[in-house]
Formats: sequence, structure tokens, C-alpha cells
Amino acid sequence: MIPVLQFIKIVSGLLKLSDKLPKGIIEKSLTYPGLDEGNIPLKVIEPKNGCKKVFIIYPGASPFAEQHPEITKMAYLIAGMKIRVYLPRLPLLKDLIISPDNSEWMVHFYKWVCNEEKTLSRKIYLIGMSFGGALLLKANLKLNQFTPSPVAVMTYGTFYNFDTTFNFLTTGIHHLEEVKMYCQPHDWGTVVILNNYLKFIDTDYDQTNILKNISFLVNNEPEKAETHKKTLPDFDQIYLNDLIESKHNPDIKHAIESIKIVCKDELHSLSPKYWYENIKGKVFVLHGINDNMIPYTESVKLAKSIDNSEILISGLYGHNSPDEQNSGISKLKEAVKLVTFLLRFMEYDENTDIPRRV
Repeated sequence: MIPVLQFIKIVSGLLKLSDKLPKGIIEKSLTYPGLDEGNIPLKVIEPKNGCKKVFIIYPGASPFAEQHPEITKMAYLIAGMKIRVYLPRLPLLKDLIISPDNSEWMVHFYKWVCNEEKTLSRKIYLIGMSFGGALLLKANLKLNQFTPSPVAVMTYGTFYNFDTTFNFLTTGIHHLEEVKMYCQPHDWGTVVILNNYLKFIDTDYDQTNILKNISFLVNNEPEKAETHKKTLPDFDQIYLNDLIESKHNPDIKHAIESIKIVCKDELHSLSPKYWYENIKGKVFVLHGINDNMIPYTESVKLAKSIDNSEILISGLYGHNSPDEQNSGISKLKEAVKLVTFLLRFMEYDENTDIPRRV
């Protein structure tokens, strides 16, 4: 247990996350040897006066990778609790490639950190963000056979089943048992899916130009995407406009449905629904209730399938940023719940743990 004053300080810090480097915290830009023997960028954020534990935060599918501003803000807060935080770039996820190979990169980086952190190698905790969360669970099937294995794993805003996630991205509909709900889906989710799988299906559109335009979005070059789009036939421009504005016309829905059929084997290999019984060790499942990229119902199903898990559906966050709809009192209550959950994760010890659901 931590002192009350420290708990209050953490809650306050969570409510006022800043991109300004806090006093007493160091931020380093380093590299690690990649699977292809090249040097891959990573960021390390740590307290000046030493640390007691190590966190690895694996990013989701984002061109920001280790430079993601919201993840960096959270890393500043975590480092203030005497924890060294590694934010590695995973090259495939930076290019929005959702592939089982990402899990191999996660395993590779974990082994590298264990070698670097010989004195703290038995106190390493892992976090997987968004699409990276399920990929981390896949990687952990191997990591749990290592010595030392991770103390605990947390997923944030990840999926349980690609099929139901795809359904949400094209309709905005998700289900919690028999309850049907709707949320306007974020366009980035469909961009990620088409970037990975459009090339495997037949369409009436010019796939080369559609994928080229998506590549500009992937590389965070929206101006180039807009300029390129204007050179395309009206037919393709309408497709891209609908995609970017999450107006899922019948053609986009048909593409997604075709991908589910043609790429079934790979999608199932990535979905915890089809291998959850092999997940070992403690898993903390966190999701924002207003997430419009991957619905929180995916995490509810995930946590129910894993015996040794705890879950929190937070009203404080959406997919990767604070939810601005909450009032002051509501924000405070949600922050207290979230900090309590995070501390459960940070202080987890399998030898003293009392299993419970949050």
C-alpha cells in the first residue's frame, strides 16, 4: 500500500497529464538492435534517483510509435513512481501492419531489456496499447516460458475477436450480452484494416491508388493524401472521403466482409478468442468506455475468457486521450478508480495476490 498523500498526488497527476517533462524525471532517446540487425529507436523515461521496477509499454498501430504524445504523458506519471519506462518502436506497428510478426518483435525486445536490466529483470511489467494489446498476449504465450517471465501484463483498449471488431468499425454496433449499443466508429480503425488487408481482395476500385493514399495517412502526411486524392477519379475520391469520414458505404462494408472471409486464418490467429485458454499469468484488462476505435465490449469478453484477470472499464478515457464529457466530480471518481487499478497492477505479486474483479 502507498501513503495517502502519494495516492492523492498520483490522482492529481492523472487529472493534469502534461507533455512537459516533470522535475526529477529523465527522458532519453536510445536505440536497440532490431530483429533485422538494424538499430531501432526507443525512448526511456526514468526517475533521476534510481528505480525499483521496469515497465515496457508496447505501442499500438500508430505512425507516432514511441513518440506518441498521450503515451509519453502517461509514462511521465509512471516514472514519478520510481519506475523506469521503456517505449520501444515496433517498426511494423509504426507502419500500421497488424501481423503475428509484431509478437516476435515484442519477445525480442523483452529479451533485450532483460539483458540490460540484470538487477531488475524479475520486476518487469508489460503494457500493450490498442491493437498491440492482443499482440502482446500472443507474445506472452512465449514470454511466460522464459526465466524471468513478466510479473504481469496489462492490455489497454484492445480487441478479443477481430470479427466483432470489424463489425463495429463498419456499423458502430456492439453488444454486451443481449444489449445492443451504438457508437460512431473512428475512421482510423478502418484505415488500419484496409492498409493491411485490402490487397488480398477484389474490388471495383483502383487498389494501387487507394493504398497509396492510405500510405500518406499512415505516414502522418494528410496534406499529401489530400493532394493525391484530388488527382483520382470521382469514383475513388468518394470511396476515400467516405473512409476518412467514417461514412461506411456499401462498398467499404463489402470490402470488410470480404477481408473477414479471405483472411480468416490470420485474423483468427491474432484474435485471443481462438487461443485464450493458453494465456498464462496475471492479465489486467483496461478499456475506455467511450472508445470509438475498439469498443469496450471487446475487453469485457477478453477478461471473461481469462481466468486470472482483472478488468476496469474507465469513464476517464476514450481510445487514447481523456474523455472531455465528464464533469469535475465524475472525473475525480473515475481517476480514483483508475489509479487504484493501476496500483494493483504496479504492486502485483503472484505470491501475495488475492484474486478479485474490479
